[in-house]
Amino acid sequence: MKQKQTSTRANRRGKQNSDKIALNKETSPHKKRNQKSALFQGVSILEQISDGFFALDAQMKYIYVNARAGELLRRKPADLIGKNFWREFPEAKDSSFANAYVRALETQEPAVIEDYYAPFDRWFENRIFPSKDGLFIFFTDITERKRAEEALRQSNERFSNAFHTSPAGMVIARISDGRIIEVNEAFLDIFGYSREEVMGRTSTELNIIHPEDRTKLIQTQLATGGLRNAELASRSKSGKPVHLLFSSAPIEMEGEACFITSVLDVTARKQAEEALRLSEERFSSAFHASPAGMTITRISDGKFVDANESFCRMFEFTRDEVIGHTSTELNMWTPEERKGLIDEQTRSGGLHDFELQARAKSGRVVNILFSSKPMEIGGETHHITTMIDITERKRVEEELRLSRDRLAGLSRQLVNAHETESRAIGRELHDQIGQMLTALKITMETAISLPPEQAREKNKRGQQIVADLLDRVSRLSLELRPPMLDDLGLIPALLWHINRYQEQTNIAVEFKHSGMDGKRFDFEIETTVYRIVQESLTNVARHAHATRARLEVRLRGELLEIQIEDDGQGFDPQVALEQHRGLGGMRERVRLLGGSFQIESQIGKGTKEFIQLPLREETK
Repeated sequence: MKQKQTSTRANRRGKQNSDKIALNKETSPHKKRNQKSALFQGVSILEQISDGFFALDAQMKYIYVNARAGELLRRKPADLIGKNFWREFPEAKDSSFANAYVRALETQEPAVIEDYYAPFDRWFENRIFPSKDGLFIFFTDITERKRAEEALRQSNERFSNAFHTSPAGMVIARISDGRIIEVNEAFLDIFGYSREEVMGRTSTELNIIHPEDRTKLIQTQLATGGLRNAELASRSKSGKPVHLLFSSAPIEMEGEACFITSVLDVTARKQAEEALRLSEERFSSAFHASPAGMTITRISDGKFVDANESFCRMFEFTRDEVIGHTSTELNMWTPEERKGLIDEQTRSGGLHDFELQARAKSGRVVNILFSSKPMEIGGETHHITTMIDITERKRVEEELRLSRDRLAGLSRQLVNAHETESRAIGRELHDQIGQMLTALKITMETAISLPPEQAREKNKRGQQIVADLLDRVSRLSLELRPPMLDDLGLIPALLWHINRYQEQTNIAVEFKHSGMDGKRFDFEIETTVYRIVQESLTNVARHAHATRARLEVRLRGELLEIQIEDDGQGFDPQVALEQHRGLGGMRERVRLLGGSFQIESQIGKGTKEFIQLPLREETK
């Protein structure tokens, strides 16, 4: 098919042609434009033909236009008479019309030309007949024919592309003698032949199909009008077995009846099917021999389609009692429990090591570790489930939990006893020893009855000793347990301790608290927080070589958080926790209250402790 002429060369050629045509300018300006050549006067047959017809004089002016030409040119014939062709249709100067018209005038030989006229988006066939007075042009709209030809060309091209690029092997053979007249690369690859070896030969000659099989195949094709996805055993050039999926249909090629055949090499699929069969056998063996209970359940209705012996023993059923029933019908769990289980399976696409309780046939509760996964069986989605009886393990775990609870209780009692004892010692030192020393002070004061000089000296000395003892006793009492922790609460006690700490160590402590104003907490919590802060700051003074420390206590929801930092020399937390009783003791105190204890430190980069304690607020 000719392409639209848009190239620069074509435009240049059209201009040259139009220049030639321009030489034939009008030489009779006094003639009337509407005058028709006497040749066409009274001619009616030109108005009845199906082709467009117009006549041009030597100056390319219209001297006659029939009605059909008017339709094709989209003008009224009378409006064209006497008009210059190129002025009316200037776009034609850039088309092959110009060449053809000029050549016809020069050679006085008729011409036939097909061309595309862009303004009309149409194809025309022009038959040009020159005369000494001008040109006679018959033209026909061949757009539909050209489109049909293009469609046919594209169809043939698509067929050829599809045939030669198809991943399936394709071949065309004459029905009359079975000889191959076309073949694609995929066919050659499947059977290991070259194109030269295949063309003009039959499948029997190529040893692709046994003669008897070929005869039956042709008879079936002729009887049924073709085949679709028939399985066929074949052989390659080397003799290797090839399993084919064979389809064929009749087709006419160059006037001869043929069969177009496609073959898919399904050897790998057949091998995979065999491997799948073996795999299913292995699966079945593993399924029924598994020590864990296993079932296969249809998702659509929840019915068991298979169950192994371990499952039946675990839940005290026979296999016949299980197959075809749901877990709800077997009373393994309630409908609500089953719905929750199915919802969880659907949400997560399966389950892995999900703990739940089920009931055996006798009603006995069975703790199981449940896993499930979707799988396709026969085009339907199923769940394959694995159930491990962990009833004994759960019993042992419960006993261990109770034992840990008892141990934790004993540890709390030990800590409480220690605090009670410390409180008693503090009271004893403050009340008893303090009273005794006060009495001593009073006794010393009676020394004034002695001679003045002796009494004065003795009195001064006794008062100094008593004052020192009182100070020491007071400090000892406060060290053991500051009374303000019980009387005023955690924050005042911490403030008092930090002030004394700064005075004694010259280490600056930044103390912040939030959400703590007016709050009192359980005795164990307040004591634990105070002792942790006390121990941490003591460690900073003794080991960290720090210049600054920071303490923050904050109430966040149901948690009491304590953060302690210093800018000291740091240490290895793992080693310190194993070797330092103070750190280990703090961690155990926190654990006993169900909290968490974290410590971060690096050599030369200071230390950070972070403690969280679940709250038990106490109203006082």
